[in-house]
Amino acid sequence: YPITLEPVAEELEENPWTWVDTILMAALMAAGGCLFFLIVAVIFHKFRDDWRGGRGDGKRDEEEQKLLDSDVESD
Repeated sequence: YPITLEPVAEELEENPWTWVDTILMAALMAAGGCLFFLIVAVIFHKFRDDWRGGRGDGKRDEEEQKLLDSDVESD
């Protein structure tokens, strides 16, 4: 390599896979965003059920069922 004061001109090669990398990265970020949203939604739903006093299993205890039955009969 000769020693000179002029910078070496390096041409950057155009990578033909750049557009594929871009699409794959966008798909990966979209999948990650969906997964994050799903996790947050499940946690929010669980906290909401616990805050309301529900067990979250869809079952009612006997007192709740009696109250619901009495409301239906009174209507």
